[in-house]
Amino acid sequence: MSLLFVLLLARSILPVEAGRAQPDFERLIGSPGRLSAYWHDQRWTAGDEYACALYAQAAVLEALGYNFERELADMRALGQRDGWYSPQSGTIGLGQPLRAKDVPFEVFGSPIVPPISPARALARLQRALLAGRYPLVNLDAQRLSYYHGSAIRWHTLWVTGMRLDAAGHVITIIASDSYRGAAVEYPVDEFMAAWGSVEFNYYAIFVEDSRRAEKRLVEIDPVRISPAL
Repeated sequence: MSLLFVLLLARSILPVEAGRAQPDFERLIGSPGRLSAYWHDQRWTAGDEYACALYAQAAVLEALGYNFERELADMRALGQRDGWYSPQSGTIGLGQPLRAKDVPFEVFGSPIVPPISPARALARLQRALLAGRYPLVNLDAQRLSYYHGSAIRWHTLWVTGMRLDAAGHVITIIASDSYRGAAVEYPVDEFMAAWGSVEFNYYAIFVEDSRRAEKRLVEIDPVRISPAL
């Protein structure tokens, strides 16, 4: 029996050290699947080119039990009457139609407050999702690769979830985007740069759903890891 054969035989029966296990699933915070039912396409309605904030807020109201089309029409009228919405330029701020219905929400960030760190903003967004709130954010869409070079600049998204890796780090932000889709995933660095632009400084409102406030809304959705991530 040759020495080479003995060495190969010995190697074949020795225990092999296992490498680091790769997870088959990723963890999601929030409810992007459930909330995708409230997405509405803004792109094909004439006169609504600058109505993303109205669509986002009407979609949240629909999730709270209101009628989307009725709320959208009411917002157009209310906003133009009170001067915070124009079909030619869009919306100033967020929350006016929610306040008119006594829907509770919290304001976070603003270009008129001291600069907020990305870590603080991301942690606050995560806490809002964990608490079952509905975050609406204003951001500079030109900092998102999908919109770069398009006519879309100031944009409002409804953040419905975030995806974490095996170590617990956020890797994508999931949003209901009236210009793009019901559960669009944006790389976290891109999203934070767009949200943290000097024009917005992580401006957002976190809308309370009183019907779900006492329920645990952390979901582990069985979505397999995308090879592209």
